[in-house]
Amino acid sequence: MNQIITDFLQARKKFLLALDQVPQDKKTDILFDQWSLKDIVSHLNGWDKFLIGIIEDLQSNRVLQKWQKINEFNQKSVFARQGWSWNQVYQEFIDIDANLKKLLPELDDNFLNTKFWPKNSFTPLKYIKIETNHYLKTHLPEIYKNIKDIVKNNK
Repeated sequence: MNQIITDFLQARKKFLLALDQVPQDKKTDILFDQWSLKDIVSHLNGWDKFLIGIIEDLQSNRVLQKWQKINEFNQKSVFARQGWSWNQVYQEFIDIDANLKKLLPELDDNFLNTKFWPKNSFTPLKYIKIETNHYLKTHLPEIYKNIKDIVKNNK
């Protein structure tokens, strides 16, 4: 399996372990500027479902989904799950994870380096690398910091 895919799946595993450290009663509290943990997971679920859709479209030679502005996409992903419970959002993350673990290892290097659109440099591999960094450098440090703050405030 490609190392970038391995790193991505490992980042998701670390993220999942971090989610489980946050007390249940804090998962819907606003902890991250304007977002709750549920909102963060909703946003990540949106991007990971987008990745799955792009891969499936490329595999089927379908017209690829349109790229959206990042902030707009984030808001739509959170809004689409606003009425969901924490457990529903969490379960979606688990289901997406199972899908990615099945789908990604089957992709060969040629496919992973296929451009999404002719005038854009994005490929599945580049996208996965960006998402790995997003998990490891943005959201995991935020969660770890909040876990420390929650523990400190509960003493």
